[in-house]
Amino acid sequence: MVASMLAAKDQNLAALILEGGAYDFFKWYPISISGINSYIEGEAGTSPQAFRERSAIYHVDKIRAPILLLHGAKDERVPIQQATSFAEKLKAQGIICKLVIFPNAGHTL
Repeated sequence: MVASMLAAKDQNLAALILEGGAYDFFKWYPISISGINSYIEGEAGTSPQAFRERSAIYHVDKIRAPILLLHGAKDERVPIQQATSFAEKLKAQGIICKLVIFPNAGHTL
């Protein structure tokens, strides 16, 4: 997730490989795994502004580097829709993006 936001801030990156990330906090939070919600709440809060600032999907207009997205279809932490939606938005913005889904993988590839 951090690397995806770095891509929106650093125009000098040659490429990125992102794995199992949440790219839209509005659609990810709250999640069912104990502890992660409190981490999100304590780190920067849950205001719309905090979520927008930490959600790369709302910053694709600033991304220039090609991206390889890797995601497990059975990811128990981050739904596959996070990766598919982010890939669609990147491609619509003209960013070179390839999404590889591992059909039998969870969060850890």
